[in-house]
Amino acid sequence: MSGALRTEEEGATSREAVIATLERYNTWRRGNLAGDEMPDPRVIGDAIDQALALLRAAPGAAAAAHPDTERLDCLRDYCLDLRCIDVPTGAGDGDVHWVVIEHHMAKPHEREIGRSYSHDPRAAIDAARAAQAQGGA
Repeated sequence: MSGALRTEEEGATSREAVIATLERYNTWRRGNLAGDEMPDPRVIGDAIDQALALLRAAPGAAAAAHPDTERLDCLRDYCLDLRCIDVPTGAGDGDVHWVVIEHHMAKPHEREIGRSYSHDPRAAIDAARAAQAQGGA
C-alpha cells in the first residue's frame, strides 16, 4: 500500500486521497485483500492525521449538512420552546399539533410565534422562522 496523500501541485491534502487510503487500509484490516502485505503504519498514521485536520478545518460541516440543523439552531439561538398541543378531532379522539413559544419580560410572557397544522414539528419551527424574518414575533 503506497500512499502519497498530498497533491503534486500544492502539497495540500486531498480529501479523496485520504478517504481512499483509509478505505484501502480498512479493507486490508478486515482481511479482504488477499496477498497484500501490511500497509506502512506511517502512511496510515499520516492519513489519520490528515483526516483529523480536515474534520477540524470544518467542524460544523457535518452538522450543517442535516436539513434540521437550521431549525434547531433557531430554537437554541432565540431560546424558543417547541411544544406539542392536543387537538380534538371529535368523538373523543385527538391529534397532536405543534407550537413554538417565544418568551418576553412584558405580558404576555409566553407568545406563540409559530404553529403547525399537522403532526410535523418542522412546520411550526418554519412558521416561527418566517415570522421572525418578517420582523414579526
